[in-house]
Amino acid sequence: MSRSDGSTSGVAIDVSAVHPRSGGAGTYVHGLIGALPEAGIRPVLLAGRSDSPARWPGAGPFLRVAPAARPLRLLWEQTRLVSALRASAPDATVLHSPHYTMPEHLGRRVQIARVVTIHDLTFFTRPQDHQRSKRWLFRRAIAKAAESADAIICVSDWTAALLQEFSPATCPVRVIHHGIDHDRFRSLPDDADADALRRLGLLAPYLLHLGTIEPRKNLQNLLRAYEIVCAQMAPHAAPDLVLAGGAWPGAWERL
Repeated sequence: MSRSDGSTSGVAIDVSAVHPRSGGAGTYVHGLIGALPEAGIRPVLLAGRSDSPARWPGAGPFLRVAPAARPLRLLWEQTRLVSALRASAPDATVLHSPHYTMPEHLGRRVQIARVVTIHDLTFFTRPQDHQRSKRWLFRRAIAKAAESADAIICVSDWTAALLQEFSPATCPVRVIHHGIDHDRFRSLPDDADADALRRLGLLAPYLLHLGTIEPRKNLQNLLRAYEIVCAQMAPHAAPDLVLAGGAWPGAWERL
């Protein structure tokens, strides 16, 4: 689908699973859509009915079509997503499902490539961290993607290796690492850096873990390694360990 500015919107992305306050996979989707215009692509977005195009700069046509509740949204994905896309963006040739699940049945006359992003395999490796219903749902979704997608994106070599272990893919698997938000993560002048650390009560050097505080991040081993390092250093010489990120309920008690 060509646009007057010369960009294309032949790529459709299903953003209906991205909650307004989501991190992780949501941050990935936001970064992807924000960067695609540099490649001349302004994707069609399939969004929730209450979503706003204002939070998706860089997007092309914006379709408010998906229900909000997860069960209804998943049912819509399997029964109505393709028809909604065909009705509003008939020239779309690629559907990117960036959150494990995808429409499993396209219909004989539908010619569209399905690309799925798989962020991790914790539904297999750490099932205790997920609700029982989500374990069943996403294990099945990953298996279906491995069997029927035209391509799978994994965000790390480790995820790609685990995919081949638990649900070997019959389609190409591409490892595409996460990018960096240079507006948020950037070098500061020494004096500005020192002021920022002082406000946080920190002194350089320090060790930083940036991520959600939850069991599957393996923070237990990080804390054990930190204790071993500190035990081998002179008193007061060990750097501070900073854990930065949102926390699951009860996560601190489990560390």
